[in-house]
Amino acid sequence: MFMDHVKLSQRFLEDLIACKYDPDLYAPDACLWHNTDEEAKPVSTLPDRMAPTLQAIPDFRLSEVRASGHADGCSLQFRVEGTGPGGTQINYPAAMFITISDGRITWVEEYLDSAAAQPLIDALGGSVPRSPRT
Repeated sequence: MFMDHVKLSQRFLEDLIACKYDPDLYAPDACLWHNTDEEAKPVSTLPDRMAPTLQAIPDFRLSEVRASGHADGCSLQFRVEGTGPGGTQINYPAAMFITISDGRITWVEEYLDSAAAQPLIDALGGSVPRSPRT
């Protein structure tokens, strides 16, 4: 079971970077919560929210991904990397805690140090892309 949670979580990351949304991965009301704004947003909005990041940081990537499956889901640790406008290097650690129920993602929590992520925030025009509240 734990390995299934790891595989599902890795698939989530792959789709995130590719700006894809596969509804089969998620419970209908699945949300993503960020510690930087403490708001939960539907995971279905991820492609729209990631597109500006990928436009601003064409070589955006996650590296050093470590996954640990557990009974309720999976914990992910990774580095966010890329080159911002003007050659600014983006490189900071982040973590996600993914809750899985009945083989589908129900909740994602993302944690990052907003000070360390400032070069990415600057590349996005000084704010993290947000989706409308639901």
